[in-house]
Amino acid sequence: MGQDARSKIEDLSRTQLVELVIDLRDGKGRGFHLEKFDYVIEQMYEGRSARSVFRHEEPADAAQAPAERSFYQWLSDSRLNATHDLANRYDAAQLGRSYRIFDEMLEIADDGTNDWIESVDGAGGVLYKLNGEHVQRSRLRIDTRKWVLGRMHPKKFADRPEKHEETGRTREIVEVELHAGQRPGE
Repeated sequence: MGQDARSKIEDLSRTQLVELVIDLRDGKGRGFHLEKFDYVIEQMYEGRSARSVFRHEEPADAAQAPAERSFYQWLSDSRLNATHDLANRYDAAQLGRSYRIFDEMLEIADDGTNDWIESVDGAGGVLYKLNGEHVQRSRLRIDTRKWVLGRMHPKKFADRPEKHEETGRTREIVEVELHAGQRPGE
């Protein structure tokens, strides 16, 4: 290191030195990588949780995803947020993931595959019996997703009681956001 660079570093305060090091390195000695942060965000838009990316459930995750600790450090760093708007990008990805989960609920509800078991009676006739286990499993999958959506974005998806104006009784409603031109149930 040249004499000029050494004197500039010596002139910095301890706080300025710490900030310089934080700018260059995260807690594991690796710098901020926008492409790694973006990889997690893209996967969230595809419906995956950030945690599933950090567990390397897909082959590409190990090479492209940052360490979980690094990701959340970057997300909480005010200077990185000011420069790259990380928190808003993460919130938008969470909302995008929520819409994917909502779509999954509709697909599960509409899928009647395996709801009925076909069998043949003694006379050779075909009988159909409700597959209660499959129906209950589908109900559990939908209810779990509803619960998760209600916690992720309560203003958009949470069940909330609403009083009926005429009777004063309370009934449960589900609030969802519809896009222009879309009708309920589509």
